[in-house]
Amino acid sequence: MLKRKLFCCMVILVVLSVTACAGGDTNDVCKGIHISATEQEDSWEEDGHRILIKKDGVILSGTADSDLRIVCREGVSSLELKNLDQGEHEIHLSPNPEAKEFQIIVRGENRLREIASAGSVLIKGADTAASLNLDDGVRTHEDLVIQDVVMRGGYFKSFRNMEIVGDSQLYAENSTEGTDISLTAKIQARKKLSINLAGEGTIVINNAEGLLPIHACPIELGKDNNIVEPRNAVLKKEDSIDGADSCTIQNKDGSFAEEVKIVHQQKK
Repeated sequence: MLKRKLFCCMVILVVLSVTACAGGDTNDVCKGIHISATEQEDSWEEDGHRILIKKDGVILSGTADSDLRIVCREGVSSLELKNLDQGEHEIHLSPNPEAKEFQIIVRGENRLREIASAGSVLIKGADTAASLNLDDGVRTHEDLVIQDVVMRGGYFKSFRNMEIVGDSQLYAENSTEGTDISLTAKIQARKKLSINLAGEGTIVINNAEGLLPIHACPIELGKDNNIVEPRNAVLKKEDSIDGADSCTIQNKDGSFAEEVKIVHQQKK
């Protein structure tokens, strides 16, 4: 009888160890996500369907086995994604809004549902294979910077300034149908949009849903950054409904462009 009780206790302990996330340690697995951290203790913890990131130096990889939200807590200023995939589920990422400029470091191929922040965010590729596919898109209430990374999404929205720089390849082509946020354009900045591509840098916007391709003011194109589609495109500045200056890309006849392509290349 005693042996049977001991056996049952051991089975319960094994089940608990398999179904619960350890939390805080390095090289753990939680909800299918592999979590490694430079600090030995208390770097993260599980909270229901959330993974709470508590310190810098955390790297997330692997494929999620359930829907989850990754929340970066106060004091965290960066997070690395390395071949992180939501699989058949949804991963929502919430950077720490108190960080001066929260850094999302991207390595390998990654896929999430969305990134949403009340602060400023820098999304930066750290290797030549760096890519980030967002089913919905990314939105920030402060500045947004996209640097040296391939990104796909339905929308890219900042309530302040936005920069798309370096060897970035940005494809605003995913559908925005069903999203619960207000959108004017596929790429939208409340203030300045700076585009300073280099190398193979490219921006492709598919505007089939009736949104503007780009909405910001001003729109600044860096050296050798050219609008190649539509041909003879015009950067148009006008007053919007709320009185703020508005800049868009239009066809030569004044109609709004449905597809826009901006590349880094020297004019011949």
